[in-house]
Amino acid sequence: MKNILLVEDEFIIARMIENHLENMGFTSNQIAMSGEQALEAFEKDNFDLLLVDIKLNGELDGIETVERIRLQSPVPIIYLSGNSDQQTFERSKKTQPVDYLLKPIKMDKLQESIQKALGVGKK
Repeated sequence: MKNILLVEDEFIIARMIENHLENMGFTSNQIAMSGEQALEAFEKDNFDLLLVDIKLNGELDGIETVERIRLQSPVPIIYLSGNSDQQTFERSKKTQPVDYLLKPIKMDKLQESIQKALGVGKK
């Protein structure tokens, strides 16, 4: 079973994505509401994939969180963001994400990105 960490500070969006992950057959998922919570969760568990919002509550944004995680692991990253500006996109590219999805998230596109990141076929 694949272990996915969702880093999203908007509860409704987090629940919607979590439900979609469950429908895809991924049941071992965790939600972190801040970059700090994500780092704490990452220290305690091994994840196969991180879905990371860029704008987060707390001191760290999603890109800074991933930069710290990248010091420890090459885990696949998919960014979820409402930011479409070029500067944010260029910052994110330095962390080598699998994908950068703009909100509102299209669930079919999220599913394709997850399958690409994990190397799995359609469920």
